[in-house]
Amino acid sequence: MDRALGTNSTGANPAAAPDGTPGNPPGTAAGRAVDRALGTNMTGANPGANQAPAATNTGATTGPLAVDSSTLRNGRRASKLIGSAVYNENNESIGEVDDILIPAGGTGPVAVISVGGFLGIGAKLVAVPYDRLQMAANSNGRWTLTGATKESLGSLPTFTYEAAAERRG
Repeated sequence: MDRALGTNSTGANPAAAPDGTPGNPPGTAAGRAVDRALGTNMTGANPGANQAPAATNTGATTGPLAVDSSTLRNGRRASKLIGSAVYNENNESIGEVDDILIPAGGTGPVAVISVGGFLGIGAKLVAVPYDRLQMAANSNGRWTLTGATKESLGSLPTFTYEAAAERRG
């Protein structure tokens, strides 16, 4: 075999392939969270495969595209947060992070919390402002939602992805 290490049968590097293309199937937690938030790539297909390149913007730019990675050292990864238990300040388990959504229109991100139920069955989804979730220094790596209880979260309106898509559409 004369194939280079790290390439697929087409000779392309699969790590460079867009999510959903052969060699790079969709399905990471972070990818699903972004797809749900943006309503993209719901089928696992490569949505940009047959599209013409976008027109070049010759107008003013809004700023550089580069990000200073040193500013992200203490950042939060959605893939690490999704599925995490959420506690209140009394160290009581009050739910689990189901998703992180980034609303259209520039408002802050939202955490979708699964409350109640047993092993995810019968649980209710509620949305809370993401900035209310805190990782306290003395919390042993636990996410806290100060001032919340299972009952207070359970009294919030039920969140559904379908309703969120209708408001967007």
